Amino acid sequence: MPSAFEVFASGVGRYFAFEFEYDQAMLMFQPVGGMDRIPAALTPRDREARAIAQGVKIHGDKSRTELTTSFSHHWRQPPYLEASWHSLSGGPDAPAFAPLNRAAGCVYFAGDYLSYADAWQHGAFTSARKAVTALHTRVLA
Repeated sequence: MPSAFEVFASGVGRYFAFEFEYDQAMLMFQPVGGMDRIPAALTPRDREARAIAQGVKIHGDKSRTELTTSFSHHWRQPPYLEASWHSLSGGPDAPAFAPLNRAAGCVYFAGDYLSYADAWQHGAFTSARKAVTALHTRVLA
């Protein structure tokens, strides 16, 4: 079995082809300044000031002095930004996800589809945090 270093050194994950379906095609255009300009245009910048103020309370002045860039967005504010989703009883620790969130040997899986909040960034982050925490716990053991 290859080591984690060998797996990453092989280049795995550097290219994902999404040409197979029309809804996964690569973008043809990019906004001036990068893709983050789209949500930034929808977000009032005063949210950044409030977030920095809260960060200073928790982490001290380095939250302000070491900040190079930030972005904050309230996903319920833009009109027409809605989609379907499903609900599973049990929330983030629903038993249905337990087998999917367990490592398969030294392979860990993460993605919104492995959480109760599928199709949402929150689901992806929650799943990623679970995988990284499990890996961290394993390394410390």
